[in-house]
Amino acid sequence: MSGLVRCVSFALFLCILTAFLPSGGIVRKDADNFTALTADASDVVITLDPGHGGQFSGAVHGLVEKDTVLKIALYAKAYLEEHYPQIEVKLTRETDKDLDAQLAKDLENRVQLGKELGADVFVSFHLNASVAHSIRGAEVICPHREHVKTDSVLLGNCILDELTALGIKRRGIVTKNSNDMVDANGNPLEYYAINRHAANRDMIGIIVEHCFMDNEEDKVFLADEAALQRLGEADARGIAAYFGY
Repeated sequence: MSGLVRCVSFALFLCILTAFLPSGGIVRKDADNFTALTADASDVVITLDPGHGGQFSGAVHGLVEKDTVLKIALYAKAYLEEHYPQIEVKLTRETDKDLDAQLAKDLENRVQLGKELGADVFVSFHLNASVAHSIRGAEVICPHREHVKTDSVLLGNCILDELTALGIKRRGIVTKNSNDMVDANGNPLEYYAINRHAANRDMIGIIVEHCFMDNEEDKVFLADEAALQRLGEADARGIAAYFGY
């Protein structure tokens, strides 16, 4: 079953389920080895994180990553607010700024801000690059720890379904362990700071790598402002599908 069919089918199941449940609060329901969320209007809060900013430019290949992902995030926010008023949207930044002069602290501050804003999920927007220049497509980087893994993968697949529908190659879900950081039991923590800090705070935190900035085919796509809007709107629809909307 495709990710989109699964998201839609499970969303319909949740709509039926919630009709028989008392109002108020987030409802979690386990099924088929994954978990999803549905909620009342006052309960769904998401934080969108346009990656980099300020002194941290991110990748530069004609376009500058920090500027491009900010546009995508703002398009996503606008689409969510117009079509899904049940979802409250917060941003870690709306201008070209960093959240600390040190990169490690900047990354942690982003996630901590999301936590303080009451986010149910934290979605960090990025663009990819490779030394080969032949790699293209979208991938979502998810945490591997069990208390956040299943929801993170479901959210990631819901977003990838929408990005794929735009004609972007689907590279799938990616996880990566740290080589030098472990938990109290000696198990490796997540390599990527966004995943790691979100998991440490019991929050769903994923990284969406929309396209490869250095790939000629993806580069042409990203150079079109209308395409950036479509990316943001696809992200928004994927997030809404995860919540059952």
